[in-house]
Amino acid sequence: MGGQELLLHEADLLSTTSQKYGIIVSNPPYLTSLWCDEVSAEVAWEPRSALDGQGQDGLSLIRRLLGGQSTMHLKEEGALFIECDYRQTNEVAPYSRSTTSIILPLPRIYLVMSV
Repeated sequence: MGGQELLLHEADLLSTTSQKYGIIVSNPPYLTSLWCDEVSAEVAWEPRSALDGQGQDGLSLIRRLLGGQSTMHLKEEGALFIECDYRQTNEVAPYSRSTTSIILPLPRIYLVMSV
């Protein structure tokens, strides 16, 4: 990274920090319990707790993150990169649109879709 220090933070989402960050990267569990049973062999080796996002749609942790934690902890012009399943984009995408602005310097949320 060109000699720049990179701070990694491991916690229950952002519950243990009061800092603001320029970039937050999150790959939370996001699959439904049913989808966990259908994953390919290359994913099946992962612990179930790393895959199962809990709840009917698997978005329990993502909702916690997008429901305020990320925007409270992003600097102006900051960005959140978060992974979700392509089947969840209709549910998750509105958070991206609602926090992105061309006119105002608001934090941005980028979705990384898994296919």
